[in-house]
Amino acid sequence: MLSKQLAGKHPAGGSLPEKSCHEVLLVGGATPQVCGKEIDDVCCFRPLVPLVPGTMITLGLLWIAWCAMHSLLVSTVFLDLLERRAQWLLRYHRLLYNGVSLITILPLILFTRQVAPEVLFSWSGPAIVLRGLLLAGAAALFIGGAKRYELDIFLGLRQLHSGDPQQLLSERVEFTTEGVFGMTRHPWYLGSLFFLWSVFPAYSTGVLLAVVILSIYLVVGTWLEEKKILARHGTAYRRYSTQVSMLFPWRWLLRKWAKRVNRGRS
Repeated sequence: MLSKQLAGKHPAGGSLPEKSCHEVLLVGGATPQVCGKEIDDVCCFRPLVPLVPGTMITLGLLWIAWCAMHSLLVSTVFLDLLERRAQWLLRYHRLLYNGVSLITILPLILFTRQVAPEVLFSWSGPAIVLRGLLLAGAAALFIGGAKRYELDIFLGLRQLHSGDPQQLLSERVEFTTEGVFGMTRHPWYLGSLFFLWSVFPAYSTGVLLAVVILSIYLVVGTWLEEKKILARHGTAYRRYSTQVSMLFPWRWLLRKWAKRVNRGRS
């Protein structure tokens, strides 16, 4: 939030009177400047990256390229290539994958926050309650998923010893419907979606574009993960998938609704 006195020069020459900025929620790396118009109490926020034609297209393409790279590096095709050409790298694959993903996403995040900082959507009024529920839901899904997912596999530490780069987040054969795994088959993917749409109090044009692309990628990633699990566990996972929804917990919600209806009748 900003509230300060700013003075500036009119583009055509001459000084503008000192003006006060409204309290504006600034998203991204914009810098406050006085507008070049004689409007009282108005403060311009100009992006650090000029909005030239094609900037948003470039931003979108960069995020799509990152998602494609992120998916390609864990694909069966890439792992098979490594096995044929550089087998010694397989045990380090997950560690390198996590490192490359982190190193490449950080500058992209910084660039996104400097592009198009004007707010398109913000959590305010009664919607703040929904935001709180989404954040709480994300935390519950992450914590609940961590009870069965194995962190050393996620980080790539176990692969250093096993040498198997295609290990899933959990090597347990049985599939449970307890806790969050009774709601969704992929609690971390659903939790990531909740987190993306609630982590910011306001969403600028650039941030919103990135969130939309990442949301689509998470849905596609869930489908790709399903194929890997089916290849590893087959019938057992197919049986589990008839009981629990892949991502959005509609089966769980229907069961809850049916129980409430039955209680009302009895």
